[in-house]
Amino acid sequence: MENKYDDIINRQRWEPRHHKRMQREARAPQFSPFAALTGYDEEVKESARLTELRNELAEDEKSQLDYNILELKNKIETLDGNNLAEIEITYFKPDTLKSGGAYIDKRGRVKKIEEYDGLLVFEDGTIVPFADIYSLKLV
Repeated sequence: MENKYDDIINRQRWEPRHHKRMQREARAPQFSPFAALTGYDEEVKESARLTELRNELAEDEKSQLDYNILELKNKIETLDGNNLAEIEITYFKPDTLKSGGAYIDKRGRVKKIEEYDGLLVFEDGTIVPFADIYSLKLV
């Protein structure tokens, strides 16, 4: 019995006359995943990122913190410009994108205290507002 495709089975494959075939490497991007929602992946990651709530200090903790800041101020005033006071601090850094933030532990040398603005300025340029300080210890 004769196969119904015998007349075309051994023919050359048809090629267009006016343009070349697309290379395999160029063909692949045509079929890559389609991201219909631009930025959706970033939004999902951002919503999954956890933040902490700011803890309020008790009155005795606030008093201790004020005392430690005063002690730091006195130490800075007694040191010359070459020696800086070293501290360990925990402070709250508010999140810029959503409510809450993160508690940061830092050890560093304090360059100056800006009392009027209520800021602690570190040697590396980090600025911490007094209102965000959770704990402070002279080293």
